[in-house]
Parts: sequence; C-alpha cells; structure tokens
Amino acid sequence: MFNKNQLSIKHFIKRKFTTKINAPSYSIFDTRLNTETLQRIQDQNKIQNFITWKGIDFSLSVFNILIFSSLLCYFNPIIFSIYTTLSVFSIIWVVFFFT
Repeated sequence: MFNKNQLSIKHFIKRKFTTKINAPSYSIFDTRLNTETLQRIQDQNKIQNFITWKGIDFSLSVFNILIFSSLLCYFNPIIFSIYTTLSVFSIIWVVFFFT
C-alpha cells in the first residue's frame, strides 16, 4: 500500500519537475550550470523522502504510543498516571528551555 502511494507521489513530483524544466527556452540551459540542475534533482529526492517517510514514521509513532498507553492503563493505572504526568512534564520542560 505504501509502496504504491510512494510511486505515485514520486511520479507526480518528477512529472511536475520535468514540465517546469522544459517550460523555459533552451537558452537558459546555456547559461545555467549543470550542477544547479543536479542540485534541483537532489532537492526533489529530499522532498519526496520527507513527504513519504516522515508521514509514515509519525503515524506509526502515534499508533505505538496509543497501544503502549492503553496496555499500561489496562495493567496498572497508577503507573500509567505517573508515566503520563512525567511525559507531560518532560514536554513542558523541553518547550520551555529549548525555545
């Protein structure tokens, strides 16, 4: 499922990139360095990886936290409340001191 979506996103981004490259006249390529075109292709790959893999990683992390929290609450609600309190405190600590 993810592989098919990844291929369609990859195809869409490359198609848009190709049409944008071919839209200007070819005289631009006489003045533009080849490394600039290669850099744009690498930027496109970075954007594609960010869109596909960061979303998947985030959704799996949220799912993992929900499962872990529900199991912890099921087995011992006191430890769950301690864990939740300390987690909220650590998030506040990071936001307060790292901004």
